[in-house]
Amino acid sequence: MYSDSIEICPELKLHYYRWGNGPQVLLAFHGYGLEGSSFFPLQALHQHFTVYSIDLPYHGKSVWTKTKALPLSLWKRFIETLKKRHSIVRYSMMGFSMGGKFALCTLDFDAASIDELYLIAPDGIRKNKFYSIATRNALSRYVFKRITHHPNAFLALANWAEKWKLVSIPAVKFSKTQMATPVQRQMAYKTWVAFRLFYGPLSSRIKSIHQHRVLVTLITGKFDKVIREEDVSPLSVLPPGIFTWIRLECGHTGILKKLESCWEPFSPKSPFGGR
Repeated sequence: MYSDSIEICPELKLHYYRWGNGPQVLLAFHGYGLEGSSFFPLQALHQHFTVYSIDLPYHGKSVWTKTKALPLSLWKRFIETLKKRHSIVRYSMMGFSMGGKFALCTLDFDAASIDELYLIAPDGIRKNKFYSIATRNALSRYVFKRITHHPNAFLALANWAEKWKLVSIPAVKFSKTQMATPVQRQMAYKTWVAFRLFYGPLSSRIKSIHQHRVLVTLITGKFDKVIREEDVSPLSVLPPGIFTWIRLECGHTGILKKLESCWEPFSPKSPFGGR
């Protein structure tokens, strides 16, 4: 498995892996707490695609030295540099959980180059209210930062968000497990703040998908309480000719494992099928 890095500026260096010998190019963006190699066990990818799987900022071997919003212009420059380095003209994308927002953001500026979009329990379709409040302005980010340094305050905030239905009860439980230690809480703060610009109006993204005939496959877990069906259902306005929704018998953390064994049967044409 080949790996390399691209330094966009002194503050941003993104590492990526390349594997597979398929005729199509796939850019893959992992979920929170994972890294680019997390897609490697999906053996069907090796046959269908040449995969470029990126370690997102604060993950794996990638570096973003700032604790502030990552400018979209730097992310665009990275994609353009990667394409130029490897002579990539057309490509597909895969985004799992947090990686979904990176895939959708890339769609915003490069839809004309994209063939297919595989969204696996993706973040980025609808921003939850708790996230919006915590990262909205300098004051709210300061409060959020202070809270992450005080576990009791974080638990109180999580319970408050649950009470006022800003997030679901299972999502609160998941957040508590992901923020149990000081390192985890710092990681959560950095990623929430750094990636807060990676949301965009879904209406314009739907328009781009229509205009460029990007084939979209949405994969969700029937028992997923972190990214619920209602969080991604706005994508269902897409017509059947370009949109496929596959529901797997699993929760959020088990969805990639589930895909290891059930990728191929979906269709003879596409790895996830329905085309």
